[in-house]
Amino acid sequence: MSCTPGAGAEELVVERDAPSEDDGVTGFFVYVSPDGNQLARLAHVGVGDAALAADGPRWSTTVGPVPAAGAIDVAVTAVDEAGNESGWYPIDAYYVSAGTSCHSGTPPAPEIVIIWRGGGSGEIEITVTPPAPDVVDYTVSADIDGAGFTSLPISSISDSTITPGEVIISASFVIWTLPTIYRVVAIDADGNASPPTER
Repeated sequence: MSCTPGAGAEELVVERDAPSEDDGVTGFFVYVSPDGNQLARLAHVGVGDAALAADGPRWSTTVGPVPAAGAIDVAVTAVDEAGNESGWYPIDAYYVSAGTSCHSGTPPAPEIVIIWRGGGSGEIEITVTPPAPDVVDYTVSADIDGAGFTSLPISSISDSTITPGEVIISASFVIWTLPTIYRVVAIDADGNASPPTER
């Protein structure tokens, strides 16, 4: 899930992945919590409503009023005809006013799952678990033989075909005969950089 500022005052556009199996889904509830307080239901949007923009794998809804000028939590649940709700995954957001950024804050540090030698000369593959759903990029640097960290060019970032949810980062140039510490930083859609993870 992600959010962006709406066109009107105290409005957010909440966007999320469409359900993988949506036959039983009749609508969505949107919840907001200001300053870490209890989540309160802000909207109920039916699947057939004009307020729900269903665009391929991502669906969006404009909701409000949203508490301005502070940190909030935003969550969405799917609802079936019997009123059963799905689980949720609240995201942290920062909303100031209409037209300003709504983002999920600094992402946590990514988890390095494994480091492999890549297919090319001097190439390395680092498998990580993304720390937040809005992470869109990574940086990789290396401290080779204690000389200090230097940024490594990334040739590709791809989803793992072996373990769903993991990401494989291919980078170079690596000198395999020297001891090396690798540092990975996750970057979200708003350019916020996570704390580094080293291995």
